[in-house]
Amino acid sequence: MENARGFYDNVHDFFKTMYSSVAKENTYVDKVLFVGTLPLGQTSFLSGFNNVVVYPMHEKPSCSGRAIFSDTFGFTENEIKYLLEEKKQNEKLDELRLYYNGYRTSTGVHIYNPHSVISYLDKDEIDNYWINSGSTKTLVEILKKCGSGVKDRLENIIHSHSFCKDKDVVESVGQDESVVSLDVELMPYLRYNDLDTKPEINSLCTLLYYSGYLTMVPGSLVGHTVKNVKLVIPNREVACQWILWIFEVIGMEYAKTNEIYESLFKKDIATFCNKFPSLYMEVVSCFDIADLKRGKLYETWYHIFVLGALAMYHGVEYRVESNREAGVGRPDVRIIPIIQNKTVSITYEFKRSDAVDFHIMKQDTTDALNQIFDKGYRMSLPDHVKEIVEVGIAFCDKVAFVSARCLKRNKEGITTNEDWTVVSEWETGKVK
Repeated sequence: MENARGFYDNVHDFFKTMYSSVAKENTYVDKVLFVGTLPLGQTSFLSGFNNVVVYPMHEKPSCSGRAIFSDTFGFTENEIKYLLEEKKQNEKLDELRLYYNGYRTSTGVHIYNPHSVISYLDKDEIDNYWINSGSTKTLVEILKKCGSGVKDRLENIIHSHSFCKDKDVVESVGQDESVVSLDVELMPYLRYNDLDTKPEINSLCTLLYYSGYLTMVPGSLVGHTVKNVKLVIPNREVACQWILWIFEVIGMEYAKTNEIYESLFKKDIATFCNKFPSLYMEVVSCFDIADLKRGKLYETWYHIFVLGALAMYHGVEYRVESNREAGVGRPDVRIIPIIQNKTVSITYEFKRSDAVDFHIMKQDTTDALNQIFDKGYRMSLPDHVKEIVEVGIAFCDKVAFVSARCLKRNKEGITTNEDWTVVSEWETGKVK
């Protein structure tokens, strides 16, 4: 239905009639097997059939102990081992697990993405083959409609997948407290029309689950129902697709955004202070100020900022923290290097200004920087962090004002606020 373009009902009626004519009343057809469909409801285009049975990957085992079809959605672990042995590449198993594994049946069988595995065996290279395997236009449009509450929960699972690094994210749920899942109820039936307006978390996650972008944690299925299911991003390859989605959903141009964000890691605070307000205005211009209260616009931008930071930095080299405890408070966003050769940490504090006024917004950014100092946000940083960039940003409607400063560590080991020296300061509108 990627190209239904508002004609869903007409397309639905066409396919309902066609499949009913081809299969139901055809004496030459005994059974029909449809693969890769969404869960079927009474109003779906297959509702004209008799005795339709759905076999999802989470199908509970029958009396024989096998969940019918559940281990045929992709390659199993034993099949992967056989294929690698034939290629004399047994040493690649762990890497393939991180990139293409992650799916689980109700019986705990590991399922690998067959398209990606075959592509790897053909090209002899680990890559993100999923991204080019189909259109995600509909999913992106649905994600754009999500409210801030849904975006909050999606941020959490992106965090979790990045925390896992070289571990199986599915196995880490319940064992590593930094890894969280989406606790939802999968919808038994779903149509695209259910997602036309503001999608709620259950219908959205049902679509993402059946499309392969989320997977179920084994043991989270209750009886033969689909209540209280735990879902996570299955593997690194799919996580890369989520990252690409972020920029489509929030309307940021990656190259331009990356250049502006990267300036802080180079301690070029002048570039950030002078270019960020234009980036902010460009992104929020897609929102109708007349239809949004100031607080709502600020909340929307906050999620855009966090998602953008996650997309660019959260992973192997950096950890992005949003509203996490530090010192005696909770900084809005911190980007902390987690490898030894990265030595710059960044702390952001946001303020919502009451008016588009230079003096008011400048004072708000000064208050933001003071809060970073007063709340001790410089404390608890790793020893290899030698420099901090502190950024205060004030927002009002479509206007942003930035004040920033660079600090250098002047002692080793555990530090206090006084153990950092300010080496440069800048603000929006200042001329080099």
